[in-house]
Amino acid sequence: KMPFAKNSIQGVLNATLNIGGTGLNPDEITSSWKGTGTVAVKDAVFSTLDLGKQIKDGAIDKLPEMIRSRVKIPEKFADWKGEYQRVDIKYALAGGALTVTDIVGKAYPNKGLDLKGNGTVTLRDYGLNMNADFIDTYNMFGLDDQVRDERYGHFVLPAKVGNTLFSP
Repeated sequence: KMPFAKNSIQGVLNATLNIGGTGLNPDEITSSWKGTGTVAVKDAVFSTLDLGKQIKDGAIDKLPEMIRSRVKIPEKFADWKGEYQRVDIKYALAGGALTVTDIVGKAYPNKGLDLKGNGTVTLRDYGLNMNADFIDTYNMFGLDDQVRDERYGHFVLPAKVGNTLFSP
């Protein structure tokens, strides 16, 4: 009954939930349920986002020319589908919104970008408002020496994801 969780991320799921409220119908759940929880997804794939294409065509193109000309995009990255060893999510549910307080994704070595972010999903319309840092932990783009983010010690592509869970 809650399609926001269907097909957006796939993998082996382990979750802890401390949520509740009045009613079991979708309208009651979205308006009155409250709580907190965690989700851990092993061998995670963000199936509704083509992350490699989004980062390559969107984020990289928005970098200043001086930096963009130095980016080395490995061929294997062009086909990256947002596959992670593990994605950990902490969230709170209240007022019809799922507030993701922390999302951390650990990419497979030399195959992708680590992820750190937060944001909100509105349950009534599945509206998505997320902020994410894609961290080049394995220096795949070769920019750690020129554009290192002090928070992570590596080159970072900040991103904002909106629209809906089904059409990010």
